Amino acid sequence: MSMKACPQCQSETMKEHDVIMHYLCSFVGPDYDFTSRATQFICPKCTYGLNVHQNDWEVVGSVYRCEACSHEELP
Repeated sequence: MSMKACPQCQSETMKEHDVIMHYLCSFVGPDYDFTSRATQFICPKCTYGLNVHQNDWEVVGSVYRCEACSHEELP
């Protein structure tokens, strides 16, 4: 995970996050949109757990998000 300065608030808390696609419902969003339960991420659209062994999701990109002001931008 890399960090850079936020262009909106100049905070040094910009962090890179994975963008995940869930194949079962076609939801695409950053990893922080998925709820973490035990050893799984839970999809915010369909509420199914992402299963590593069934290959029902993949990382399709990344996004930067500021932890101070929640500003988001693409790398």
